[in-house]
Amino acid sequence: MKKKIRTPKQQRSKSAVNYITQATTDLFEKINFEKMNTNLISRFSGISIGSLYQYFPNKETIFSTVIDKRLEENRANLKKMLSDLPEEMELDQFINAICDQIVDYFLQQKGYLRALIFLQFQLNKNNSIISSRWKIGEIFAQEFKKRYPQLESIPDLQ
Repeated sequence: MKKKIRTPKQQRSKSAVNYITQATTDLFEKINFEKMNTNLISRFSGISIGSLYQYFPNKETIFSTVIDKRLEENRANLKKMLSDLPEEMELDQFINAICDQIVDYFLQQKGYLRALIFLQFQLNKNNSIISSRWKIGEIFAQEFKKRYPQLESIPDLQ
C-alpha cells in the first residue's frame, strides 16, 4: 500500500489532513465504508479533491491513517476512563464499571469498528491491531496492580 504523498509541515496543511481524517471517521458512522470514495470524503471534509490527493493517494490510505489514529485515541480514552473511576472501588464494581464504559464507548463507534473488522486484512493492519491489543492489556494490568496490589497474580505483559 502507498503511504501519504507528503507529510504536512505547516499548520494549515496539518489542519487539512485532520479535516480529511475526521470527515472519514464521521462518514464511517453515517454510511457503509464500501460506498465511500475520495470525492465524497473531499466534499464532506470541505477540502478540495486536489488538496486531498496531495496527502493521500487513495481512500485506502485515508482509511489506514484513520484506523491508526483511532487505535491510538482508543488507548488514550481507555486511560482516561480508568482514571475517571473512583480510586476506592471493590474489584467486582471496578470490573463492571470498566465493562459498561467500554461497551458504551465502542457502541458509539459502530461504523468505525465495522470498517476496522472488514478492512484489517486488506489494509494490512493486523500487526497494528495486535500491538494495540497488547498495549491495552498493559494499561489494564498496570491499573489493576495500582488499584489492587493484593492481587499478586496479575502478569506483566511483555
